[in-house]
Amino acid sequence: MIHGTYRHLLLSDIDVMADIINKSRCELPLHHPVTVEKMKAETFDDPDYDPEGFWLCEIGNHYVGYGGGVIEKSRVEFGLNDGWVTIEVLPEWRGKGIEQELMKKILDYLSSNTIAVAQRWCMGTEGWRHSLARESGFEPIHYEYLFIWESDVPPPVYPPPEGISFEYHMFKETSDEDIAQFVDVFNNSFSEHYNFSPAPVGKFIRSRNTDNDASRLVFAKKGKKIVGICLYGEWTTYNKQHDTKIGEIGILGVLRPYRRNGLGRALLSESMNWIANRGNNTIYLEVDAENRNALHLYTSMGFKMTEENTIYRKNLG
Repeated sequence: MIHGTYRHLLLSDIDVMADIINKSRCELPLHHPVTVEKMKAETFDDPDYDPEGFWLCEIGNHYVGYGGGVIEKSRVEFGLNDGWVTIEVLPEWRGKGIEQELMKKILDYLSSNTIAVAQRWCMGTEGWRHSLARESGFEPIHYEYLFIWESDVPPPVYPPPEGISFEYHMFKETSDEDIAQFVDVFNNSFSEHYNFSPAPVGKFIRSRNTDNDASRLVFAKKGKKIVGICLYGEWTTYNKQHDTKIGEIGILGVLRPYRRNGLGRALLSESMNWIANRGNNTIYLEVDAENRNALHLYTSMGFKMTEENTIYRKNLG
């Protein structure tokens, strides 16, 4: 057991925070290095971020660990009295009690704010993050799949249903007003999904402002009404760093009255072809393991499961 110094974060620590996260997560498949700008957007620029709920661990003038708890106001207001846990420790400093001390501080912080449940998302199903969650009293309660499509042959083209048109926006150039419309359809499309709470518009505005990839947004419209959305893109930065040809479909949603008529398949086809036509041969997407309709759609378009990710949960009493 090593005794370190733990303190709350300052804005001037942004570089240190990003460095710890990147060194801790570089072992994870497909890790995208966190930039200082993105780190700031996800912490000090986020109204849900509370510096009192985050800590840096310092040992011998070296910062070796970072972690905290996030209480999303939108979830609490929606009736979900929970908080999310994040912990990162440099590989050479793991197993020395640092991650356990960070976890204790985070859970105490959540409890002191009358939060009833702590949640933790972990890539995969095994590894030190999972071991830490289980030894801290968390239980695996839900799973998500990472799907992959790989081909040098373009995917099939499916046009939108009759009466539906597509409107395109490069995400970086999307206006705040259009993002607000996107979020409204997003919230209505995913309201019945596991662990749902309404997403705040500001979250996507901050994401747009820090987007360094070629990302595109499509509105499916019936007249002037937006009835479906898809956000997807090419990993331009990652591809340059790793000599890969990868894209990702981040969000695909259709309002309930407009489902079961081929609109979801048309949006998926549109996004896949745009990514493939930019010279990419690999596409990733994430899907809830219990969303059978989405699983059927994606597998029918050639996607295969490549990873299973875990959501852990702990009642705080």
